[in-house]
Amino acid sequence: MENSKSKIFLIGGLIFFLLYSCGTSKHTGVDNDLRFDLYSGLNKIGRGTDEKEITINLGQPDEVDKAWEQSDGEKYFNYYDKGIQISTKNGKVVTVFLYYKSSEFSPFSGKIDVANEKTTIDDIAKAFGLPSYTSVSTVSEYGEFPGSKETYMSYDSLGVSFSFYDEKLGNIRFYKEVK
Repeated sequence: MENSKSKIFLIGGLIFFLLYSCGTSKHTGVDNDLRFDLYSGLNKIGRGTDEKEITINLGQPDEVDKAWEQSDGEKYFNYYDKGIQISTKNGKVVTVFLYYKSSEFSPFSGKIDVANEKTTIDDIAKAFGLPSYTSVSTVSEYGEFPGSKETYMSYDSLGVSFSFYDEKLGNIRFYKEVK
């Protein structure tokens, strides 16, 4: 009798160990390894990518903001914990936003070849040269960081822009078509 209980306990423990070590959650096929570069975008998502590819590559968003869908066909796929927002218009990606400083989004922590949370305005200028467009302004009382100095640098030929708030990287916007 004692030997039987020991075997049942041992088999039960072994089953528990196997289930625990192998994982019991279903595999979604979603690539949780976030990668961004100027040629293939965010996990191959960039301007012109079909909206369906967003959830295939990144999983379900925390929110899909449809406030502008009726008036101009725009939606925003918000991944707050990943630091990602993707705007779409009429079913196609327009812009990929990677956040580093935000009151709503966690900092983007994926692999990236162009910048990171410590990147400075000078780093961007040294890496990419003179921007196509640049502006320096004070964020209004309605902005995310009222009173902050915003420096915006756009590189249209690369399809990327950078926003800095008080000299700290705030976000990267990617609007280049990927193939």
